[in-house]
Amino acid sequence: MVWLLQTESHRESCGGSDSPQDDESGSPSQPLYGIPDEGRYQKNKDDRYGSCESHGHQIVVVYRGNGFLVGLEKEQEDEDCNDVIKDNLETEDPDRLTRSGPSSVTLQFIPPAFRRSPNVYIHLSHCWSDGWLDDMLEFPAFRHVDWINRRQAPAFDLAWSNIRPDWTGFIRDRLDPGLLSFSSPRGVEDLVEHLSELYGVDGSRIMLTNGCSEANWIAMVSSIGPGSRVLVEKPIYKPLMEIPRALGAGIITIKRRPPRFEFDLDEMDRKLSGGIDLFIMQNHNNPTGRALFEEELRDIARILGKHRVPVLVDEVYRDYAMTFTGAGAVRAFPSMVEIYDRAIITSSMTKVYGAGGLMSGWMVGPRRILNRAARNKMYTVPMTNPISHYITLDILRNAHRVLPGYFAGIREKENLVYQWAAGRGDVVWSRPDGCAVGFLCYDHPQDSVELCERLYNEKDVRVIPGDFFHIGRGFRIALSPKYEILKEALKRMDDLLDTL
Repeated sequence: MVWLLQTESHRESCGGSDSPQDDESGSPSQPLYGIPDEGRYQKNKDDRYGSCESHGHQIVVVYRGNGFLVGLEKEQEDEDCNDVIKDNLETEDPDRLTRSGPSSVTLQFIPPAFRRSPNVYIHLSHCWSDGWLDDMLEFPAFRHVDWINRRQAPAFDLAWSNIRPDWTGFIRDRLDPGLLSFSSPRGVEDLVEHLSELYGVDGSRIMLTNGCSEANWIAMVSSIGPGSRVLVEKPIYKPLMEIPRALGAGIITIKRRPPRFEFDLDEMDRKLSGGIDLFIMQNHNNPTGRALFEEELRDIARILGKHRVPVLVDEVYRDYAMTFTGAGAVRAFPSMVEIYDRAIITSSMTKVYGAGGLMSGWMVGPRRILNRAARNKMYTVPMTNPISHYITLDILRNAHRVLPGYFAGIREKENLVYQWAAGRGDVVWSRPDGCAVGFLCYDHPQDSVELCERLYNEKDVRVIPGDFFHIGRGFRIALSPKYEILKEALKRMDDLLDTL
């Protein structure tokens, strides 16, 4: 896939638009020239070189006729993700200009932060050559999942963030063979209506999905594209940063500050003022288990509204903060869609309800985004699972009958970790807000992957390294295992930490 930069005058002559889509005829717009199949830039005698700056990024440009090739080295992973390295396109070494990987100059790549300059208009055109699309949508290894799936389960496994309630009494009646022949993109309307009541929105603003991961993917594909600028919180669940990057967006980060892992709202205000197209966050945060409650959410919504920036909030852990009455569940803080009209939220049955096998999720947002998402979903998994939807509905309606005992167990195990950490001088436990995961910081020079490898290999204990969430010198501890397993795992951590 080749992204071609063209002048405003040429844009008018070829009927282009400022969005990365095909023209009304359904055919891809044609670039002025192609890139050789081997992906190497061939210098012509009439080529001219120059550079320009956009949003603080130095961009190297090769001029050819009415079009432009743009080359830029990959953004560095510093705190702000703003620094880039300019390479010299006039080099005599042609190998410097091959597409040899993400750290090399790639002439088919328009920098994510480059949207529009005074005399130049981005026109996105496709060059249908084998392999280009793969290069554009290239994801790094998902080390978090690999850490779990490619290893034998240890005796003391503190990696899984979901609990496992027993829902047996609520699923037997839903195994109706007649449902095997029914499916629709919209899904079961009874579930849509129930979610509509939970979130206080019209059903037209709800989409049922095959899990939270699909909901996040569709939400991002429907909100951003090449050239978008996305503000992402750190630490964060890795796909929420890497999917926008793969879609061609420029990533700017904002840290949650320990020990409470809160935002600096002045910093947020400054960063949102720089032309941000989407803000991505989680509530609860993964890996810290910390929640933003109503006052904090309203402060964030106020800043977002000031800059008219939409927000995507992954709320898959939100219901861990529920309390229960005889009549049902009470959520400890509102969903972002109840506070901010440009909010998109995603969730599923995987974490709090321990029903990941249902592959049952949803997204809620503005109709404009939902309409676009409905079209985009036709290209992922267009249908939904009615059996899962009916079971989901029964679980949500009966959560107050099943979950209180499990939540009490989480509080008991969290207190165990808190007391253990308080007895050591080299660790700090960030107490989660009812969530089944929390984050332990340590005061040792080892990076988190190295330390967690040693815990696994030497002590048969598995935790998730903080580096997998863009936070170092710490690891995530899940509170889902049984109390005695957690207690023994902490003793084994003592043994290893005492040797450092």
